[in-house]
Amino acid sequence: MKQILSVKTIITFPCLFRVTCVYLACKVEEFHVSIQQFVANLKGDREKAAEIILNNELLLMHKLNYFLTVHNPLRPVEGFLIDIKVTFLLKRF
Repeated sequence: MKQILSVKTIITFPCLFRVTCVYLACKVEEFHVSIQQFVANLKGDREKAAEIILNNELLLMHKLNYFLTVHNPLRPVEGFLIDIKVTFLLKRF
C-alpha cells in the first residue's frame, strides 16, 4: 500500500485513492455501476472526482499487478465445432 501511495497524483488526493479502490472493487465483483452513479454519492466537485478516479484506476491495477481477461464469445463455439468433428469421426469409423 505504501508503494502505491508513493505516486504523486495519488498523494494529492488520498481520499479519492480510497474511492478508486472501492470503484475498482465494484467492477471486480461485477457490481455494475456507472461512474456518474458512483460519484453522485461523493461531496464536492463530482466531475473532477470522476476524472481522478478513472485516471487512477489503471494506475492502481498496474501497481497491483492486476490483469484483465477478455472473454471472446466465439470461443465456446470453437470448442463445440471440435466436439462435432470428433463425434462425427468416431461415428464414421
